[in-house]
Amino acid sequence: MRLINSLAAALLAVPVTTGATPATLPPLDPAAVAAAVRQAPGGPVLGILATVDGRDGALRVTAGRADVRTDRPVRADGRFRIASITKTFVATTVLQLVAEHRLGLDDPVQRFLPGVLPASYPPIPVRELLQHTSGLYDYGQEIMTTPAQVLRDRWRHRSPRELVDIATAHPLAFPPGTRLAYSNTGYVLLGMVIRAVTAHWWGDEVRTRLLAPLHLTGTTVPGDDPAIPGPHAHGYVVNGDRPELVDLTTYNPSWADAAGDMISSARDLHTFFAALLAGRLLPAALLDQMLTPYPNGTLGGLAGYGLGIMTLRLPPACGGQTLYGHGAGIVGFAGLAFSTRDGQRSFVVSVNTTAFDAEQSPISTLLSINQTVFCG
Repeated sequence: MRLINSLAAALLAVPVTTGATPATLPPLDPAAVAAAVRQAPGGPVLGILATVDGRDGALRVTAGRADVRTDRPVRADGRFRIASITKTFVATTVLQLVAEHRLGLDDPVQRFLPGVLPASYPPIPVRELLQHTSGLYDYGQEIMTTPAQVLRDRWRHRSPRELVDIATAHPLAFPPGTRLAYSNTGYVLLGMVIRAVTAHWWGDEVRTRLLAPLHLTGTTVPGDDPAIPGPHAHGYVVNGDRPELVDLTTYNPSWADAAGDMISSARDLHTFFAALLAGRLLPAALLDQMLTPYPNGTLGGLAGYGLGIMTLRLPPACGGQTLYGHGAGIVGFAGLAFSTRDGQRSFVVSVNTTAFDAEQSPISTLLSINQTVFCG
């Protein structure tokens, strides 16, 4: 999640466009995509898997090492921590509850979670949590912020209330609904709202509503489980006391909670976003709201944000279409998942990495490959 907060800066390299949106993309260039992927390993990027699906074919490319100890290669069917892509699963679950009239987008979170937020806070509608316009302080600025802290606390359980309390020790940064500012705290609160409305843990609702119906057998909601099941690459951190890589593939991900603790595979993410964008998971009116970015602000000046969805606009030379998906960054892993709304082409990429902050972030590299996938 610390890495995903660097996405805003990296997005400055992505062109923004206006005007009409053509119906088609340039043809997929498998050779160009493969070349871009194979150039990615190096520096903080140890290994990479990249997959393309769509009407003009499928592509699976890997490069680099899954494990520095054995030099084992990356597998295209490997699983990985999807970090903030978790937010799209959580948002979809919340919007299904809206469709069932069990909560409303304009209902204040305080209605469902009395006493959790300070009495001095104004009402914060569910919508503002979904689109990062709540003004809530991001608790991620205070925990797991250095390699030393991660190594010290890697097995520690963090409750959702503990994470929210870290955030609410700070005043709101701005009145809800007036600005866009990425905050993981809002999604921890949404997980708590799901429990309040359904009497079930948010992860169980995601499993029941999304993972089981879509047969996403490579996707898990780990809770406190430190392991990544199935084949997977290893993530690392540089130990600040000694110039060595420490394997940080396993740790208790409860500190990410509903903001970013899930694990998945490229296959499953293609399936999930295809179903979501095709209207199989939400009524049309709610899906349109989900995909409509906040009108008064962007991430990094260019990426829009709807209700749990990032939007990127391609330049006119390669179709000008809007891509929908999310970026991901957590200890040991970073990635992207983006697709055209009509399913013409979708892209999922994950790297296992030593990157830990914005200066080391591989997100700009991944966005460059994303550009190659959709623009040739």
